[in-house]
Amino acid sequence: MRARLRLIACPAGAVIRSWIALAVLCHTAAAVEFSTQVADPDPLGIGTGWSDTGWTIDGLTDGIKGDIDWTLRAESAYDSNFFLQESDRADEWIFLLQPTMRYTSDPEGGAEAALVANYRPVSRTYLEHSGLDRIDHSGDVALTLRGAKTEAAVFARYVELSATDRLTGVFIEGSLLTTGARIARQVAPFTRAHLGASFANSDYDDSASNGAEVFSTWIGALHDATPRLGLGASARFTAMESDTLRRREAWALLGEVRYRAGERIRVTLAAGPEFATLDADGDDETSLRLSASLAASWRINDRWLWIQSIRTASIPSPTSSDAVLNDLAWSTTLRRQLTRGSIEAGLEAHLTEAESVGTAANPDDDWNVAAFIGGSRPLGSERVHLDAALRHTLNRGRSDWDQWLLTIGLNVDF
Repeated sequence: MRARLRLIACPAGAVIRSWIALAVLCHTAAAVEFSTQVADPDPLGIGTGWSDTGWTIDGLTDGIKGDIDWTLRAESAYDSNFFLQESDRADEWIFLLQPTMRYTSDPEGGAEAALVANYRPVSRTYLEHSGLDRIDHSGDVALTLRGAKTEAAVFARYVELSATDRLTGVFIEGSLLTTGARIARQVAPFTRAHLGASFANSDYDDSASNGAEVFSTWIGALHDATPRLGLGASARFTAMESDTLRRREAWALLGEVRYRAGERIRVTLAAGPEFATLDADGDDETSLRLSASLAASWRINDRWLWIQSIRTASIPSPTSSDAVLNDLAWSTTLRRQLTRGSIEAGLEAHLTEAESVGTAANPDDDWNVAAFIGGSRPLGSERVHLDAALRHTLNRGRSDWDQWLLTIGLNVDF
């Protein structure tokens, strides 16, 4: 599996998506952020371009235009607090096997039409809780059309996940479907306008947790003030609801700044006010919040890379009635390239504020911080990589718990 650090941003523009991050590999078996993924309108980064290894399997792809890549990941993880309990903790050994098939119709880039599809089944086996063993299926497809001045893209993504979710506080089995479209056009020599829309639906097999539906649409423009600096603005409308939350509508006006100094420094910042209305027994409740995202990287030299990200997201509470969770996430990662392989360390933090609707009781706020360190190196050839990571997480708020997670994985490119 080629895990990538995904820096979630507001749809005012594309985000920086690059560099393998062992922090993401930790999430393969750890407590994950499944609940907040429904708030991401652009999980595949449509319109930002695609990268591909161009590896072709002779014979298998005869008659198919394009390339197919196959990878296989085997992973073992020790979790010191599998169910995220304050007391009576249960540890667990988790074993995962994940093949990945990736098809791209345009491995070399530059084609007017490009289709990319991925399929990733994951087999999870638990040593102490074998009743939770399961195979989860995930896949996505994106079609990009490029003209002289116009670029359009559509995508669909389906994810199944069985893991312990931080916001539900329990082991969940769920699925997430996200679809969307985006179009951008060069309207002036240094100005691009763009608009798009997305729809996401999350669902839990557990009756105690509730999924959500989120619809987003946006329109904006970006002007290249200098070869390095871009300035823009966008307007975004978001509507969400669930079985436990009446309709919430929000309008956001975002200003955007992009800065790029060659390959060394890349910054994308989008921020602005978001005005929301909530239906509370026929009476609208209003709120004003800051919506923001930051994706930044600094290549200090040939060996050192520093990555930062910030993002805000609002979702219906998956466990409390008539409540919205406003989540602020921050992460920083420092990576060093070795002669063969790399090592990295970083911090992640979440501040989740609960906002009740009407006369509903206010759930407790939650904050979560994690520190991780890991490394990766090829074994023999560049097609086989071994990685390991150690992660410690501390949570305070609705429940107080901590967790150690040790992950060892092997990736093979065929």
